[in-house]
Amino acid sequence: MDSVAMVFLGAYHGLNPGMGWLFAVALGMQRGSGRGVWSALPPIAVGHAAAVGAVLLAVALMRVVIP
Repeated sequence: MDSVAMVFLGAYHGLNPGMGWLFAVALGMQRGSGRGVWSALPPIAVGHAAAVGAVLLAVALMRVVIP
């Protein structure tokens, strides 16, 4: 699985926090080692941060529009 796909999975994790660890474990099982889990965590964290940032931006914009 490439890093771009894992970033998108991280963004999904940001929207649904219960799912990120499942993707990391699935990648680890697919690769057959614990290193797969650890290598999946940084891109998932980047995607998670992007999703959280997008939600924060949306809330900030709504506060401007809706008094």
